[in-house]
Amino acid sequence: MKDVSKVLVFSDLHGRTKACAALLKAIERERPDLVIGLGDFLYNGPRNGVPEDYEPMECAKMLNGIGERKLFVRGNCDSRVDEMVLSDPILDNAAIELFGRRCGLFHGDAPSYAGLDRSKIDLFMFGHSHVYLLEKKDFASFLNPGSVGFPKGGNSATYAILGKDGISIRSLLDGTILLSRGWESI
Repeated sequence: MKDVSKVLVFSDLHGRTKACAALLKAIERERPDLVIGLGDFLYNGPRNGVPEDYEPMECAKMLNGIGERKLFVRGNCDSRVDEMVLSDPILDNAAIELFGRRCGLFHGDAPSYAGLDRSKIDLFMFGHSHVYLLEKKDFASFLNPGSVGFPKGGNSATYAILGKDGISIRSLLDGTILLSRGWESI
């Protein structure tokens, strides 16, 4: 996507309205050209319990308000029925070019990267673990924005920003940068 200068990436909302409201504030604050969601949008899953702010229909309405510049990929808690209340399709996975890098977008559980040609990916973007990560391995780089709805590993709720200078992981609460790397090190 050549006309994109800033991308916001999030994952694992799990139907939580307070987290969704905070996500919308982050989108307003960051003003990205594209919003990428890496799965688990509406359903909370049995291991997470049912939080008091669990309202998947309200979250769907809120996510639909983001606008047209969004790309969502399916998580292990997302069903095809969820697409009936979301305004855009949820892709099984996707491969796009951003900032001169070939990016593979998937949720992170084993079935979610089926069909992606891993030999043609420079940056793997995924969620699922609810723990943020930004690291380079021998053959590619890996980005997990963490979770906006159920952060784990002692982390706060987070999202990622991709821009012309690199990638940062930020606090959902106020946008504070928790981890940042330039493209040359990614």
